[in-house]
Amino acid sequence: MNEKMIHLIALINAAKQRIQVPQVYSNKFMAAGNKFLSNTEAIRVDEMLDHFVVAGIVGREDVLPLLGKDGFKSIEFTPDIVGGTYAYSASDLTNIKAGVPTYTTDGKEIDSIAAMEAKYARIASASVANRIERQCADAYLKGTYTDKSGTTHNVGVTSAITLAFADKVASDVVLAKITAYIKKYGVSPKVEAGVTVFNAVKNEALNAAQNINGVSFSFVGEIPILTVAGKKIEMLMDATGTDGNNIDTSAMLILSDPATLAVGYGCLVWGDVKSNESKIARAELVAGELRVEETTGQKGIWAKSAPMPIVVNTNKFNRYNCTGL
Repeated sequence: MNEKMIHLIALINAAKQRIQVPQVYSNKFMAAGNKFLSNTEAIRVDEMLDHFVVAGIVGREDVLPLLGKDGFKSIEFTPDIVGGTYAYSASDLTNIKAGVPTYTTDGKEIDSIAAMEAKYARIASASVANRIERQCADAYLKGTYTDKSGTTHNVGVTSAITLAFADKVASDVVLAKITAYIKKYGVSPKVEAGVTVFNAVKNEALNAAQNINGVSFSFVGEIPILTVAGKKIEMLMDATGTDGNNIDTSAMLILSDPATLAVGYGCLVWGDVKSNESKIARAELVAGELRVEETTGQKGIWAKSAPMPIVVNTNKFNRYNCTGL
């Protein structure tokens, strides 16, 4: 990569921290830190498994949940390319020609080219982050992901277990599942509850006689948190899937090990105009300048990524559909 590409990639990554796109589910996958960078545009399932076995995330006997919709295990798959091209507007180009400076809120002057690059880096970052967020929501809440070609991949837990709450103390039901998880896997799970389940447990705190498990409610930043017998339960948020439809989490309860979340990345290809050659990179993101378009005069930047979020150990990811609330 040349210096300009490295500069733009850094701008886009920095912009990710400031954009207003929801990153609830993508943050869960990124926080795990488990990444696989493929040598080709396609990701081989066996190579990904070997990578995560060596990393100690899964055991040799585990099987990655990557299945085609015909039921046969995929040998390899090619993640969708997310991102695109972002042409500079006429007013931006006018400012450059005129040398009009931009000022930050603290009065610092930024030259017009740097300001324009920062602006379009934010646009590119938002575009990439929005698509990745929807992919991660699909993987986390549905366990399936349908790519742009219409092929459906199983990338997590594809069905929920029915969990009945009727005529039971809600916190007892949740604690029983937590205890069973710890006994089976030897680790305490991350616990997340949809708003209906969350409120059923929270309401026990209103009645001192009923609140046998010491339920308490608080906020950590903007996230509602319950504490039940010393165990933290976070509220599970609704999300938008890659199909643009809302994913209703209100009746969900999820117990999981965050360390089993991962993201695979396909190798990225771009054209080097100076050398007239195709270039490839094992990277999470690449970006660069658009060559000026002769007839329209358009110029801008491009950015691309090829991610595939996956739950690499579905045994430790328990998703319940709660009834009787």
